[in-house]
Amino acid sequence: MAPDEVALRVAPFILRREKKTVLKDLPPLVETNLTNEMTKAQKTVYLAQLEQMQVKVRGLSSQGLVKNKLAILAGLTRLRQLCDTPALYVAGYHGGSGKLDQLEDLLTEAAENGRRVLIFFPIHGDAGQDPDADEGVETQGLFA
Repeated sequence: MAPDEVALRVAPFILRREKKTVLKDLPPLVETNLTNEMTKAQKTVYLAQLEQMQVKVRGLSSQGLVKNKLAILAGLTRLRQLCDTPALYVAGYHGGSGKLDQLEDLLTEAAENGRRVLIFFPIHGDAGQDPDADEGVETQGLFA
């Protein structure tokens, strides 16, 4: 089937709204930047991973750095993941997460004020489970 024919057949099923028509339906954008501290256990795991990466990188020549770009990127990604929560990446980790602790506080406050919250969070799984699920906070999830 040609691409034009596919487009013609699926067109009735696609809802496309332009930004200018949707904009009036949306509430004003509220963007808040928050900072938080890692828990002591989380920081210990992070620093151990950082030291391990530094040892690897120090031992590489400039040509070795070029050849190991992907490994270096993977290491940097792992450090970012550890900032979210080590529980998803380190087996047996139970030291908490500063980011998830702060998220829990924000969700509790929002629930107490009758607010609804949409969260885009880069993780899912056990560490992403709603800590207030037993306290009557309604949750919905969408996982790929």
